Parts: sequence; C-alpha cells; structure tokens
Amino acid sequence: MKKLLVAAALFFLAPKLYAQHHGFDDPCGWKSNLRGLQLPANRTMSQSFGDYNLHHYLLRFQVSNQNTSLVAHATMSATAGASGIDTFWFDLNDNLTIDSIRWNGQNRSFIRSNNRVFMPFSGLIPAGTPLSVDVFYRGIPAAQPGASAAVSSQASPTWSTRATWTLSQPFGAQQWMPVKNGDLEDKIDSVETWLTVPSNQKGGANGMLQGVDTLPNNQLRFRWKTRYPIAFYLIAYAVSDYQIYNVWAKPTAAAPDSILIQNLIYNGSNANFGPILPYFKNQIDASADMLVKFSEKFGLYPFHQEKYGHMMAPLGGGMEHQTMTTQGNFGQDLTAHELGHQWFGDYVTCKTWSDIWLNEGFASYLEYLYREFIPNGNARSWLTSAQNSALTQPNGTVYVPAGSSESRIFSSQLTYKKGAVVIHTLRYLLGDSLFYSGLRTYLQARAFGTATTADFKTILENATGVSLTDYINQWIIGAGFPTYQVRWNWSSGQLFFQQSQTTSSTSNPFFNTPIPVRAQLLSGAFVDLKLDPSMPAQSFPLADSVVQVALDPNLWILKGASSAISRMANLGLHAQNLNSEQLFTSGLADESGMIQVFGLKETSTYRIIGMNGQLLSAGQIQPAAAHLDLSRFSAGIYLLHINGHVHKLVKR
Repeated sequence: MKKLLVAAALFFLAPKLYAQHHGFDDPCGWKSNLRGLQLPANRTMSQSFGDYNLHHYLLRFQVSNQNTSLVAHATMSATAGASGIDTFWFDLNDNLTIDSIRWNGQNRSFIRSNNRVFMPFSGLIPAGTPLSVDVFYRGIPAAQPGASAAVSSQASPTWSTRATWTLSQPFGAQQWMPVKNGDLEDKIDSVETWLTVPSNQKGGANGMLQGVDTLPNNQLRFRWKTRYPIAFYLIAYAVSDYQIYNVWAKPTAAAPDSILIQNLIYNGSNANFGPILPYFKNQIDASADMLVKFSEKFGLYPFHQEKYGHMMAPLGGGMEHQTMTTQGNFGQDLTAHELGHQWFGDYVTCKTWSDIWLNEGFASYLEYLYREFIPNGNARSWLTSAQNSALTQPNGTVYVPAGSSESRIFSSQLTYKKGAVVIHTLRYLLGDSLFYSGLRTYLQARAFGTATTADFKTILENATGVSLTDYINQWIIGAGFPTYQVRWNWSSGQLFFQQSQTTSSTSNPFFNTPIPVRAQLLSGAFVDLKLDPSMPAQSFPLADSVVQVALDPNLWILKGASSAISRMANLGLHAQNLNSEQLFTSGLADESGMIQVFGLKETSTYRIIGMNGQLLSAGQIQPAAAHLDLSRFSAGIYLLHINGHVHKLVKR
C-alpha cells in the first residue's frame, strides 16, 4: 500500500503522466559572478520513497560547436539504497523533452515536477538490487531563472573559433543530463561519454579517449571513459575545431611511467599573435612541471592511470573538470589553480557547499605555492594581493553559511582569497613538515570521496598531534581578522614587547594565533619569535642588541591594514611594572565562584576570555569591592585582562 500511496501523491504534485515514445582576475572567475537562487539551508537528496547509489553512466550526445542543442541517451546504472526504493527519481530540466524512459530494458511511465522526474515502481525494490535506467531526451538546455547556463556555445573573440562546452557547478548539471543534483557524496564510479559531432570537429570529455568511430553523414563519434569515481558536477564535454597537443609529465612516484597531459587546442589564429598553439605552447608545457611539483608535495597525481588535460572554451577562467579542465587561456595562476583542484576538489570533494573552501581555498593557495616553487615567481605579491582582497570583507567567514546564494558560495574575497591566506596561516602553525605530511594524510584518508571541515580538522589533528580547534573556530568559521599594535624595546640583554589587538568583527573578539615577529640583531643576524597574544607584556633574552623588529614579515597572518610595530624607548626600563606589578589576584575561585583582585588604585575595565579566545565577560571593577564573579562559568582556566595585565583564573 505504501508504494501506491507514494505514486498517487506524485500525481497530485505534478499531474503529468508521460507515455513512452521511441525516437580573469580570478581563476574560476566565472564562478564568483554567479547570481543564483538561495540555496536551502539543508539541501538533501534523500527521498521518503528511497534512494539509490550510482555506479556507472553511459552518456551519448549528438552535439556540435554551432549551438547548444543536443540529442541524448543516458544509461544510469545503480543499486537500490539501504532502505530499498519504490520510486526511481532524477533531476532533469523540464524544458528538455523526454521521449522515453526504460528500466532494465522495459518502457516505463514517469512523472515530471519542478525539474525532477519520478518513475514509480509497482513494489519495493530491495536494497542492493541492480537498476539500469535509460533516458532518451532532446532539446536546448536552458538555465533556470536566476542561474547561469550550464551549456554555452559561442566564438572566442580572440581566436575566432567557436566552441560548445558545459559548466555545471554547482547545480547546472540537470540542464543537460539526468543527475542527482546537489548530491556530492554519491560519486559515480565510472563514466563513459560518447560525443557524436560533425567530422570537422572534435569532442573532449573526462578520462581516456577509447576510440573515434566514423559514422554516416560526415560524423565522428569520440568515446571517452573515466574509471575513477567522479562528482556529478565534474562531468563535462566540449566540442570545437580542435587540434590535439600532448605533453608528458614525469613525476618520480610514477617512474618509469609518464603521465599524459592531453590538450584540445583551437585550430584558430590571430592576426596579432599568430597561430594559437605556438602562442600558448610554453605555458601549456609548464603544466607538466606543475604536475610534478604538486605530486611531490601532495602525493602522486590522483588520476595518473588515465591522464590530465585541457579543452579550450571561451570562458573567463576555468573549471576543474576531472582529468580534463576547461580553460579559456593558459595563464600560470589559472593553470596551477585548476590543476590543484585535481587533488583538492576532485580527488577529495567538499561534502557540502558550506565546505567549499576545501576546494577553492586550497586550489587558490596552490597558485601561490607554484610561484614559491619556481625562480622569480613573485609569490609575495600574490599573497599581498590575496590578503588585500580578503580585508575588504571585515565581517566575512571562509565557511559558507547555510542558505547562502551561489555568488556567496564562490565569493572571490572569502572562499578563494581568504581561504588561501588562512591556509597560509595553517602552514605557519604546523610548520612545513607537518603541513605537507598532514595534507597528504587528509587526501589519502578521503581519497575519491568527500570531506567536511570537521573531517579535515579531525584528520589533520590525528596526523600532526596539533589541536586545530581555535584555528577552525577563529579563521574558518569565525568572521573577520585581528589588527595588532605592537611596541618593542631592547635593554640590558632583554627584548621587551607590549602588544594589543582589536578585531574587525564583534562576533570574533579574539585571535589567539601566536604573533610572528623578526628581530634584526646588531651582528646582522635575524631571530624569529612568536608573541603570545594573551600576554600584553612579555620579554625574551637576547644578548646582542636589536636594531629593528618586523611584524609578521612572511605575511603568515591576515591582519588589519593599520597593524603596526614601533619602538618605545622606555619600554622595559621598569620591567617589574610590565608583569604582575603590585596588582595580583587570588587566582583560584572560592567555593562561591568569586575571585579577589588586589592592588587596584582606581576603577578599572576588565575582560575575561576563555582559552578558546571567546570573550565571556567584560565590565568595570571598583577598588573597594575588587571581586569578580565566576559562579556562572564552568570549571576551567580563564584569562583576566585588566590594566594592561593578564592573569590566569581557575574555576574548579
């Protein structure tokens, strides 16, 4: 009875029963310009009528570079989910005509409602049962209202060559193929893409080219196949008048084999630049060096048994389609970014769009890293520019809040640039050895799967032995950034510091990341130190006199533009006044939760901060009644900031 009720409900939802028929600035810059619908706070593909697990796609398209029109036949191979399934469903835009649907070779009736297709069964299909569904459809893909087109066709304004290509991220795949739209966890185990095109064109897609068939009516069929698990939005094709240019990368871990980098390049030319391939050849060749260097740092290129490649299309930036990136040009940062995605985004994919920094933040940081790896890469200028971009969002978070728009998901300032610069902070906190080994462990642990921010945190903590709770809470989930004011002085073999911070967002009142400073000694040597941000006054023994101190010379920390460091000539001359002075506390709360403060001469402002940096209490305290009430606090250690001093408080 349950199955019949579900089927009946679907008729009321959409009373259409279909009979069967036969018949630049930023890499990925196009993403940050998306203007889409608001995303549901908890988008899920689980249905009350059951779910299924995808295993194989065979996608057959008849397409050309002249328009976006397609004639298609998709075969979806799956198994029924853990609770069984009584209705097979998938997403496909309503403007595409479905001629027929077949289940295990038999024609089936189906229902369409709001870009979703339902095929009810007469009974419950048990868990694990193989399912094979064929969908025959045709039409011109059209974007949903407010969203970008997932299939485009136009000529390159520079190279006068026309191309048709797909871009599905985040929810565009349903514009051109049947898909569980938004389900990032159910990666498809393998995908075959067959492209039938006019004989003067070539079609590119994911994986390896299995063959090219000559068909009647001056047509060719390009058969591509990838055997690696792939997220739905990373499936793609492109069609144009292409030439094929192959490059080989030789990472040590693949020896004695090489890895093919197969490039589908326009046959076009430009009166000013000449033929396109010679113009881009050196930049394309550099992708082999990138693949080698990234393999050394993050583990062998994840899809080394197939290939990496590029297929050109006239878009502003690129898209990291698995094993076959779509790019409009071959600028170094763009190519490094999209190749970096093969590890961060394709090999391990964010489990939700809120975790997109695990894709885009890391791919952006690999732009910076490649500049570090090569001579004269000017890495510092990239980092400075990225930090300046992030500073334009004083209340923004790297983590994407649930319910955000597509343009917020792909925010250049937050997801990309701030994502990258706070990864730089993580590298500072861990050091290079733990940073790279921890990331390799993370990638291996979630290989060909998905990850959340919480997964990332747990894996890196276990791999490095370093707690990342404060880092994640303050830099990823927390908003904004700190601004520092630091004073220093050297006297009698001691380097004294006095520091304070303010933050750009009231929701994130304190960053407890150690503050990096570099002291230049009279001898010419340099000493790197870390200031404890919870201690307004601190000192370090240095026998050699200090002539200059720099604040964060390696740009490890995103900090406000007014952050500054300067010398205070009398700092440290009365060192006893910099620490406990005559001001002190009882330290340990009594049974009623009270802390007594001694030595106050006037009404003073105080703050109590938790060990995670959260501001818990603030106010004024009078000399005559110098007590602080911790009775509402849970047991633990707290920091009292008062009159430029920091005292440890204990509540048992």
